Amino acid sequence: MGYGNSGSVFRSVLFQAIGFLLVLLAMLALITWITDGFSQTADAAAPPVGGALHQRYEEAVKLAEAGQREEALAIFRSILADEPKAKGSLYWSGFLNLELGRPEKALPYLARMRKLDPAAYQPVVLTIQANQALGRAESVEAARKDLLSLRNGGKTIHGLTDAKAYPRERFFQSRVEIDEFFEPAQDPYIVWEAVQRDAEGHPMRDVLLAYNPDTRTYLFGENVIEGGAIKQFSLYRRLTAPPAYVDFRTWAMDKILQ
Repeated sequence: MGYGNSGSVFRSVLFQAIGFLLVLLAMLALITWITDGFSQTADAAAPPVGGALHQRYEEAVKLAEAGQREEALAIFRSILADEPKAKGSLYWSGFLNLELGRPEKALPYLARMRKLDPAAYQPVVLTIQANQALGRAESVEAARKDLLSLRNGGKTIHGLTDAKAYPRERFFQSRVEIDEFFEPAQDPYIVWEAVQRDAEGHPMRDVLLAYNPDTRTYLFGENVIEGGAIKQFSLYRRLTAPPAYVDFRTWAMDKILQ
């Protein structure tokens, strides 16, 4: 996956705007890539093809993808009653409970999957999201450390070691995802990015905190989207030090939901 050349993004106000427009296009592709990685993990953890469990699993996945989450969860629970180590059903049970606004119920499923497959990064990401939703800062930090350990562990993990960012937090009702970048001092020079999408998945708002390596300052602003097209970059704040994540989230959500 390629990223726009943003090495000179911050050379001038004009380059700043152009660079951020390129960054948005790159990040839209990144978010799709992250989602694909999650789907691949669930597919890889599915029961063997041809068995009764697989048929039930496929039925539940179709229901989940059709938005019938409670019906899907009921089937996943029945599969886990028969096979407690069914990783695909553990993953989906965690994800669907999180999507339904039940992060507390999601955590036990995610913990079980992480124990069964310590090399899988997706349940770690969902664990971060669940604890973020519950306001458990220490648990968030512990899971973030686990994610970084997997990323820096020396093994190639598709969707993690080759990724620029991961979805740290999701607000399902408002369709907002906040991505956290692993190396904000490297291209594309972003610390966090909050993207809101419409019901069809098209980006509506894109608020981010970027790093300017030339001046060593942080820029809080937004890629303005009108009629599905990127029009400009609006700078809201220039900072000499990065804010806490909770502050960025507050600023971003205030802008997006105003």
